[in-house]
Amino acid sequence: MDEAAYRAKLAAEGYAEPVLVEIPPNTFVDTHVHDFSSCIFLLAGEITVETAEKTTTCGPGDVRAQRRDVPHKEWTGPEGAKLWSGRKSD
Repeated sequence: MDEAAYRAKLAAEGYAEPVLVEIPPNTFVDTHVHDFSSCIFLLAGEITVETAEKTTTCGPGDVRAQRRDVPHKEWTGPEGAKLWSGRKSD
């Protein structure tokens, strides 16, 4: 997916304008939840998200949605991660 398609997806699904997020290399965030749903678009680097159902690793051009209140862990690779994050309250 490219950035234009990602932004169109956000608009169609009711997400707010995305914010740019940069996460340092080799960052690990233990199990947590968010009070919003998110949809990310990876610009650079790598991020892995683990839920009870599956583990997903995203690289540049990948899009991943996460529903609010879903427990998950996340970590970045040796390059960190630069991404757009669209959020919405459900």
